Amino acid sequence: GTNLCTVQGPILRAGAHSWQVQGYSPAGYGPWSVGAFTTSVAKPATPVTLQEPKGDIGTNYTPQFIWDRDPSATQYLLLLKDPTGAVVWNKWYLASSACSVDTGKCTVSGITLRRVGLYRWQVQSYNPAGYGPWAYESFSILVPAVPTLIYPVPDPGFTVEPIGTNYNPRYEWQQVDQATQYLLYVKGPGGAVILNKWYPASQICDGTNCYVVSPTLRGGVYQWQVRAYNPSGYGNWSPAAQFQTDVQTIPRGVQYMLMNVTPNQAPNNKPVFTWQKSPMATMYRLYVKSPSGLVHDKWYPSVDICNGDICSVVSLTILQGEKYSWWVQPYNPAGYGPWRGAWFNVRYAPQPAQNLSPSGSVSSFAFYSWDKSPLADKYHLYVVGPNYVLDEWYNAADICGAVQCQVPNSATLDPGEYNWWVMSYSTNAAYGPWSASNFTISP
Repeated sequence: GTNLCTVQGPILRAGAHSWQVQGYSPAGYGPWSVGAFTTSVAKPATPVTLQEPKGDIGTNYTPQFIWDRDPSATQYLLLLKDPTGAVVWNKWYLASSACSVDTGKCTVSGITLRRVGLYRWQVQSYNPAGYGPWAYESFSILVPAVPTLIYPVPDPGFTVEPIGTNYNPRYEWQQVDQATQYLLYVKGPGGAVILNKWYPASQICDGTNCYVVSPTLRGGVYQWQVRAYNPSGYGNWSPAAQFQTDVQTIPRGVQYMLMNVTPNQAPNNKPVFTWQKSPMATMYRLYVKSPSGLVHDKWYPSVDICNGDICSVVSLTILQGEKYSWWVQPYNPAGYGPWRGAWFNVRYAPQPAQNLSPSGSVSSFAFYSWDKSPLADKYHLYVVGPNYVLDEWYNAADICGAVQCQVPNSATLDPGEYNWWVMSYSTNAAYGPWSASNFTISP
């Protein structure tokens, strides 16, 4: 309508410029038209005035950076340093994109901050004639940032994360700079509040992420979010995330009950009760009985005793050498599963004899002696030396007191070196190891 053609030119340096245009049609090329113009040789002279942010900006972790427009500038460099002094933003902006002629302001957004403390920012203007002086400003964020949730969180494009039979999920989120406490809020089916609890950062965070294991949940849809705190104030709530657990049915009985009772160990051994995890079970009751009566009866949360498909509990009591029976019953809020039981024998071999005497060089001695070995009811004494061999079994009841066993030396031994051994034995279990010593009869 104006019979004018317009083309946006590149950014030019200061000085004299010439330009020319040539027309064309299928009939051929027209003549060149020539023009000339001069751009200013002056670079920006004064710092721009920085408007926002400045001072304490509360919980605004995504502030807009605003400064006054310089009509002579074609570009601006925005540089931002975090409270550690690290440069977290260093970017050029075209004046035509960042600034408004109508308002006289330049505005930049989209920078997310993560730390608490004093930030310093600066802007430098530019045109082809050169760089203008820097302008400086600072602002502070004193309250913690919004935590970023990690698990359980839906995948992009979904609103709910299915976690199946994981009724004790471990809530995980990114640790927030300078946060001293976190409020974890979990809401369940029907709006029931499952968790609304503060946790000290020092107890649940590892320097990168924070973790809290959930109390046992029922089947259904849950929503959770986290808020950080420090003495300067409360941060904003994280966006809520939803997850769903399977609706529970009564758990089936446990399978593959195993016993891990290590033989030939001292009688302070505590066996490990082991069984295969029952799907959907959130707790287990372990019941142990001996001919003498009840040994153990206690409930255990699945999350505390199960790893993968295997659950295990170390005996709280020392089991003596006899026959035991044990049962496990699974449970979840839908009801109690069936009992499963098994039996096992505990047999402990006696400990080796200790503190054998005599030893070293002696002229004579009255007894072979050693410390009494728990569970041993017999001992085998074997001595060999110059022209002498002793190979005898003894009942513990005949030679042992409360703490020591003694066998009289009724022989007159020739001078020389002697080696001797004692082996403990339990009629209900097995042979203990040999204990060895030696002595010399001096002339």
